[in-house]
This record gives sequence, structure tokens and C-alpha cells, in this order.
Amino acid sequence: MFKLLIADKELERAENFAENLNRHGFSAAAIKDKTSPLKKYIKRHSPDALLILHSFSEKKTLSLISQSKKNNVPVIFICKKDSCCPRLIKVLADTILEVSDYSEFNPTYASILEEKINIIKHEDAAEKGICYGMFYADTVKNIIYYGKKRLDLTPTEFQIMLLLIMAKGEVVGKNEIMKQIWGTASLNTNSLSVHIQKLKKSLSAYTKKYVISTIRGKGYKLDKVSY
Repeated sequence: MFKLLIADKELERAENFAENLNRHGFSAAAIKDKTSPLKKYIKRHSPDALLILHSFSEKKTLSLISQSKKNNVPVIFICKKDSCCPRLIKVLADTILEVSDYSEFNPTYASILEEKINIIKHEDAAEKGICYGMFYADTVKNIIYYGKKRLDLTPTEFQIMLLLIMAKGEVVGKNEIMKQIWGTASLNTNSLSVHIQKLKKSLSAYTKKYVISTIRGKGYKLDKVSY
């Protein structure tokens, strides 16, 4: 679960935005006292990122970005799709997330935000890999992370999980998995089923938010659970 701080000129909107994020599996808190130093909130909440909504003046926004970076907290600038993001902010913020409306933070935006935070954190660690939701596959070290947690997987489980992450929620066929991993699709599918069951069990120890779904007659996919 990623921890987030929300900065907005309008406190009520910041609190609503934080509540919306919490409903989508984040741990978010609004900055309630804009006169207090940002460092105070960072020390209290230890956030993975600061989200700044496009409401402050450019000068104030740049000040928040500067303070956040001094405390090693990445910045995500949130703006509406029809608004113009100032050039300096576009360059200095770690990433930009465009939304249709601040009050309609839906599951799609939540998944995009998870990926953006994941990418930022692993790029900072000089890692190279593929991201899907809360999952990050380091393809150099052959490691998969769920958020900050490193998954304990066998080499075969890593390869299966990597294929599922690469598919980004789409179905990966049984034959494709067997060809990619064992070089042939003529093996007994029971062997693959055993690995999948072990992988499902391993995954459940880290999260209930994502599951590996079996699509009868087709294959498997990495699903985000809707509550």
C-alpha cells in the first residue's frame, strides 16, 4: 500500500481526494495546515509521493516541489485534461497525471497512479523492468516487487509472473506460457497447473488486491479485484 500526501489550495477538496484514494487501496492524507512546513507532514506520514493538485500559483507549486525533493519524496502533479500544465512544473515534477475531474478518481486512474509511483521508485533505484499496477518486474535481477515488497518466487514462478505482468491484465494462453518457458506446447498442462497453483498461493501471502484468474479453455491473467 502506497502512502500519499495530498496538497491542494482547497482543503475540503484535498480531503475528499484523499478519501477517494483510500477507497482505492492507498493510504492518503491531506495537508490541512498550509502554513506549516511540508517537512513536518513528511516526517509524520513518511509518504511514497506528494500529490499536488493544480490549484496553487506556479510559484507556490514550485516551492512545494522543491521542499518535497529536498526530503527525497517524489512529486506527482495532478491536473485536469483540459488544463495547461506550466512548463517548469512539467519538467520538475516526477510525473503528471491528467484526470477528467478531481471528484471522479476511478479505478482506472488508481491503476495508472500505482504504476507511476512504482516506476518512479524503481527508476530511483536504477532498476530496469516492467510495471503493471502495484507489480514491478526487474528484468535485470529477475526480481518481482509488489509495491515495496520483494516476492519470494522460484525461477519458473518468476517467468510465469513476468508473462502475466507483461500482458497487463490480458489473458496469456497456456500454450504461450509453455512455449515461452519450456520451449514446447506439447507438455502435459498439469505441470503448468501445479506451478500456477503455487504461484496463486505465493501471491495471496502478499496481497488480496490482485489475483491470478484461470480463464477456462484459454489461459490465465492477472486480475485486480474490485470491491
